[in-house]
Amino acid sequence: MEETMIFDLEHFRQDLFNRAKEQVYNAVDEVHTKEAKDGVSLELFNVMYDICYVSAINKPLEDLIDLYIEKGFEVTLDVLQEIQTKCRKDISKMRALLQITIDNLMESGLDSVQALESITNYRVSENAC
Repeated sequence: MEETMIFDLEHFRQDLFNRAKEQVYNAVDEVHTKEAKDGVSLELFNVMYDICYVSAINKPLEDLIDLYIEKGFEVTLDVLQEIQTKCRKDISKMRALLQITIDNLMESGLDSVQALESITNYRVSENAC
């Protein structure tokens, strides 16, 4: 009998991190250490995840720019839009995960406002608005 795999937030995060890591390792030359590559991979993952989250809840990417600048990241809207374009499928997955979670929370007795408030754990960091 075939086992059905449930795709949840952890699977989504792991898949997205693996994609970020693959992009960094393919783009960065051999001179950089594994630790440096892993650090850049984590930073790229955080940005990709924030973009997925903000896009999934229909907030503008501009909301991220000031937050990143405060953290010392020089980023432009063009860069965020380029990453967003590459993450279209991931944004759709995030949107579906959020909707399933909200539906489940409402079925368990929460009203829509409470359900929406409870999905804040989907943020990878304080970056996402």
